Amino acid sequence: MGSRAIVRFTSKDIRIGKGFRLRFLKRQDFDTTIEPEGSKCGGIIVGQTGYLNYKLGKDYLNNEGCVWLLHSPGSVSVHLQLIEDEFEICCDYISVNTVDPETGVIRNDTKLFNARNWNQTIEAPLLVILFQSDYSKPGKGFSLQYRSNGNQLNVKYKYKLQHIIGMFGSTEYPSEQAKWEVSGRGEQDIFMIASSKIKIPDKYYTVIDWKFQPPNGSCLQHHSFAIYEPLSLSENETSVPGIWVKREQFPKSNKPDCSSVNSMPTKYNEKFKQTFNVATPVFIILYKSLFDGNNGTETRFKFDYSQKLHTCGGVLEPLQNEYGLISYMEDEYYKNLENCSWTIEVSAAAGIEFGLEKYELREGDHLNVVSIDTGESIDELRQISN
Repeated sequence: MGSRAIVRFTSKDIRIGKGFRLRFLKRQDFDTTIEPEGSKCGGIIVGQTGYLNYKLGKDYLNNEGCVWLLHSPGSVSVHLQLIEDEFEICCDYISVNTVDPETGVIRNDTKLFNARNWNQTIEAPLLVILFQSDYSKPGKGFSLQYRSNGNQLNVKYKYKLQHIIGMFGSTEYPSEQAKWEVSGRGEQDIFMIASSKIKIPDKYYTVIDWKFQPPNGSCLQHHSFAIYEPLSLSENETSVPGIWVKREQFPKSNKPDCSSVNSMPTKYNEKFKQTFNVATPVFIILYKSLFDGNNGTETRFKFDYSQKLHTCGGVLEPLQNEYGLISYMEDEYYKNLENCSWTIEVSAAAGIEFGLEKYELREGDHLNVVSIDTGESIDELRQISN
């Protein structure tokens, strides 16, 4: 197929169908890429002392958004010191926020680190650490030292943490496949899922489908679920970069009367399914049960997330060494007489592979791929399971 291709979608003027999801991969015959230590964008860190090293001495990219959840169980505070960095001083930052476990929200208490030897002590055992780079001049990575202080004798909360990265996926609790980092010895559970992206594409937004099964004896108002995404300096010149903004909350209010509570269903129910849109692939999901009778053993939830395109057509590329995705009008009805064209280009040494993951076009509507290099056309795209 070569290293450049055009994906075309056309629809007739008779009946409309639903869209599609087409994955494209950068294919190389000899791929010897090895991810160096400390190059992972985001993750879960549990411990009392150590270093968070990210691309130390190496170039990071424009538009990175990496989230680490750092928990020092039983600690009163955590001291952070930026040991080494070569940031673009004006525009690239490490920001740190804390979580209020009583209310299950991320506090607006952002602390910034963007100069070597900058240090602060933060009064909390759980930190949300975000590294953001802007769209202009990239710099080199960093080393952030952390050291916990103090000892809480009565620990009330147990944190269940997970980090995800990718253009789409699914996770649930409880799960044999999805790894949850369990930290702390308290009886009340707080669930946090952090999503990172090495290269944030401005053509995509994220759709999250949340399914929830409340425990018996509780109602929806006994549970707090919220999605946060970070502001960048370019979004609001007067704001603190890295501040986490609550984009969605479910239920919308905690005021309704819960005195009349029926037994909840034993399986997920459409009544408890909600769909949320988030502007970027960098987000945090925070869930906490406010139900005194639930210690977490009955908690059940699942969410699916995928990044979808805003536009009919454009120029796309794989994100770093990952695949790319054209998710156009997926699960939605497209219009009559649409004519969309996406241009995809990878490095000349590589080729492109395509896999059709979802397809609900009407008869007569058409999706095909044409190689810019060779003129080869693929009219019957290979369908793969997702």
